[in-house]
Amino acid sequence: MSSELHTTPMSTFSIRLPKATRARLDAVASSLRRSRNFVLAEAVEQYLDLHARQIAHIEEGLADLEAGRVHSHEEIQDLVRELERLAEDDAR
Repeated sequence: MSSELHTTPMSTFSIRLPKATRARLDAVASSLRRSRNFVLAEAVEQYLDLHARQIAHIEEGLADLEAGRVHSHEEIQDLVRELERLAEDDAR
């Protein structure tokens, strides 16, 4: 990501943080020998990536539901019982 920061057009905005959070941010930046800005930019990128993946998974699940690609509660219960039985057999 650091190389992206040098080649990507940047925008500035301000953020309000609790003092304790800013102190934690400063401590992390200091321990990494990075700027506060670098740590925040990296954190925002990771946050956005995480939530983009979560949203994609939710949308995939909704598409599966709409297409009927689902299992009934009873089917899942049967599967769990079978897995528990196999685990018990392996334990013996």
